[in-house]
Amino acid sequence: MLKRIDTKEEMANALLTLLNTYSLREITITQITQEAHISRKTFYLNFNSKEDILDYYVGKLGSELIEEITEIDSMDVDKLILAFFSFWERQAVFLTIISQNNLFYKLIPRFEILLRELFSELDFPQKDDEVVLLYSSSYHASGICKMFELWASNNLSESAEEITKYFKKIRLSNI
Repeated sequence: MLKRIDTKEEMANALLTLLNTYSLREITITQITQEAHISRKTFYLNFNSKEDILDYYVGKLGSELIEEITEIDSMDVDKLILAFFSFWERQAVFLTIISQNNLFYKLIPRFEILLRELFSELDFPQKDDEVVLLYSSSYHASGICKMFELWASNNLSESAEEITKYFKKIRLSNI
């Protein structure tokens, strides 16, 4: 299993490298396999499309984020928000690549899953109401992706602390 994870990582890194030069639409499976030094067969054993690689990578980052957040003692909403944005601030290269390629919309479905997991892990007041959890994660995933898009288009010039402050002001203002 470790070899398969390493292969997936290599393909994800190859795709991110290629996204520095080409758009996702321009990138071919052949380019990814050449960059990752793997065969087409290996590619298709792991993924069905190049978009699946992006989904895998965001899922991997999401798992790392959940692991980090669940290790924080005495989690409150403010700590959660700061931990969330601090984590993504450390992923500045990834966010910049996604921004340059206008791919934030592709992250929303994975972010919805990530937020549902986070809300379930933590003391989200409505975590036992599946419908509220579904709508809440969808609402927040879209908003957060748009915030990331703006943040990345500004070259992440604001710190995670500043973005957290803005997020809290937005959340409290009920705009």
